[in-house]
Amino acid sequence: MAIDAGIDAGGELATQDADAARYIDEVHEFAAEYRYSDDGAAVSRSVVEAAAAGNPDFAGLEREYANLWAEMAIRLDRMAEVDRIVERVVANEDRYRAVERLTRMPWFAVAIIHNLEASGNFSRHLHNGDPLTARTVHVPAGRPASGRPPFTWEVSAADALAYRGLDQIADWSVARLAFEFERYNGWGYRLYHPHVKSPYLWSFSNQYSQGKYVADGRWSETAVSQQCGAMVLLKRLFETGHADLGARTAVGTAPERDAAQQPAAPGDGDVGVLREVRQSLVAALHMLDRYDGNGSGLRYPAAEMAPAGVAAADVELMPGASGDDVAALQAMLRTLHYDLVVDRVYGPATGLAVRLFQREHQLVVDGVVGPQTWEALRRSTQAVPQRAGQRYWPLGRGYIITSKFGWRPGGFHKGTDFGWPGGSAGKPVFAVQSGTVIFSGGASGYGGPDPAGWLVIDSSAAEGGGCVEYGHIVRRVAKGDRVVAGQLIAHINPNTQTNGGVPPHLHLSVMPREYNPNAKIDPVPWLGDAIFPG
Repeated sequence: MAIDAGIDAGGELATQDADAARYIDEVHEFAAEYRYSDDGAAVSRSVVEAAAAGNPDFAGLEREYANLWAEMAIRLDRMAEVDRIVERVVANEDRYRAVERLTRMPWFAVAIIHNLEASGNFSRHLHNGDPLTARTVHVPAGRPASGRPPFTWEVSAADALAYRGLDQIADWSVARLAFEFERYNGWGYRLYHPHVKSPYLWSFSNQYSQGKYVADGRWSETAVSQQCGAMVLLKRLFETGHADLGARTAVGTAPERDAAQQPAAPGDGDVGVLREVRQSLVAALHMLDRYDGNGSGLRYPAAEMAPAGVAAADVELMPGASGDDVAALQAMLRTLHYDLVVDRVYGPATGLAVRLFQREHQLVVDGVVGPQTWEALRRSTQAVPQRAGQRYWPLGRGYIITSKFGWRPGGFHKGTDFGWPGGSAGKPVFAVQSGTVIFSGGASGYGGPDPAGWLVIDSSAAEGGGCVEYGHIVRRVAKGDRVVAGQLIAHINPNTQTNGGVPPHLHLSVMPREYNPNAKIDPVPWLGDAIFPG
């Protein structure tokens, strides 16, 4: 069976990288137990059924959760603290996404439970706070049952969530999240103190004021929770554009990647199963690729130069290499459905993808990218049909990123700023995908009057979908115009008097489904395998 071939491929890595091989073994064992084995699925279902026996059910609480959510407001005196937690969560998004790929629970829900249960500590089991250096000792004891200690946090967290049956849920609505958060913490508030809404969900909001368990079984009417509630954190993640359930009925890959990278589901044939396995493994290994050993920070800084679309040279690449040739390699592997981040660094995740590619194409499996591997990559990528809505980088080859998406001094930056070494004034701006201009001209923060300001281009699903916002520009097209991907649409505004009072640069924001300023995502991963204009 193809999945066995994939497992064998992982086993061959032991001599290449001991840490990576141990992690791969654990992921394979976990996947076999909880995602591909009928017995594992039955175990998960039995956990769900047992936990629900004699306790509240979702159907009876769905409307209540929806009403509480609709009426909830975050307390202003707690907002700064909530934002600090959001910043920490976002900084570790890649680690939570690795767990999402193993369990199909939304990454931000994983992050919320981790914050409540372990204050975001990556050195402890999510099950109960026991150290990762051994299996759990406290209830539930002996977890994870498979794999070998010390465990990675990702594998342990996935086991903890599957143990509670959270890997079996397909429809993650807001109400369902609230139900599962409360079930995770226990029904004590609802069953024995119904006049108090559980602070596990509602602390730091208008839905909770006082009353809490101060120890197991010990109740205080006057004690006040000092921990941010799950639904408060969820709401703030929504407000900052990091969490969005609008298109989620079943969770797998991030919504913005679905169209380009949706793998075949297990059961759709051996090729689909193998692709699912290899994609999950490569994606999970970004934890090793990007973080240091104890998860305290980034091992490699994010690349500032635009990576994708670089023409690959026939140079020999091996682990530890970096630069444009590695970026070209990663972009080609992404085209072939290996879930890689194009970061210009040949780390463990890239090495695993290369070795799996070599195995599948009957090449020497050594992780070295030489002439034969380059040629096989070219043939394979040329055979992939170009997807509808090919995307382009907004500036030509050689641009730099001057400010990334995410937290920065002064607040949350809901886009990516692009520029040029030595100055960006007057540089051409190109449409990243085809569509129709829906806004143009002067705009608050972007400058004016018209033609200075911004452009917003809306794209159909066939064109790539969503809306793209271009700011601090002088437009060359107008509202109602049709544009094609790669078309010259503007220039970076050189005049600080009309560009919002900032140094010349392009601000690019992406809304993956429709125009919604509260649903902006990081443009760089969304652009993914974009090509350069011209």
